[in-house]
Amino acid sequence: MKTAICLVSAILLSGCGTDDRDVCALAVAHVKDCGGTAVAPSTSCDRDAAGQLLAIDCAQLASATGTRQISSLTSTLGGIACAAGIVRFCTAPACTAPLYPSPSTTCRDYIDLAGCGGCQFYACREAEHACGASGYYLGYAEKYCVRFLQALRPRMSPAGQRFLDVARDCLMRYVDAQLPAGDVCDDVKARAFQSHVACYHDNGFCQLSSEDRWLLINTVDPADFNVSAALQTALSCL
Repeated sequence: MKTAICLVSAILLSGCGTDDRDVCALAVAHVKDCGGTAVAPSTSCDRDAAGQLLAIDCAQLASATGTRQISSLTSTLGGIACAAGIVRFCTAPACTAPLYPSPSTTCRDYIDLAGCGGCQFYACREAEHACGASGYYLGYAEKYCVRFLQALRPRMSPAGQRFLDVARDCLMRYVDAQLPAGDVCDDVKARAFQSHVACYHDNGFCQLSSEDRWLLINTVDPADFNVSAALQTALSCL
């Protein structure tokens, strides 16, 4: 139970209590105590990064950054959080896969494309549905398809990388088979989010190491985090 609760709650820590200046000052002091480096002064407080760093003890921070010295990392709270494995603070390399140019290409054709080029499946579906920037296809699925492949996957274990590959395929095939082009956008979002539970659980989420699960959970922005689906997935592992 503790593992499941920690996995789900880790991404929500930034919503807790303390004044912005206090939480950032505490995070700066914590990083300095753990790694002997000074965080670059900033006119704004990255509350989310600060809260996440305060949740990481010195041993975990050193382990997450590996052989890299904290003092050699980008000296901002967000840069250090990225190095410590909170992937949503990392800048993902741009996807350089060529666009699929053929006018006869169907959305289904993208599913079998390896790498981030296959993420164009969601842009193709968006062209059919027109749900907009806040809809499931553009506001969530395409963004995280690219982020998972470009920023998260290189940091996962081989087992974690295999999980990302099969879960990605599962999610796309569910959308292709179960969500007709005429579906209302709100229904698309609700049903697609529910598919995440089965696609994660049935493809080995529960067998991943705690490190891989922690990385995956911390790749998602708090504003995008579907708490219901995440709780069901985490609790299904117990």
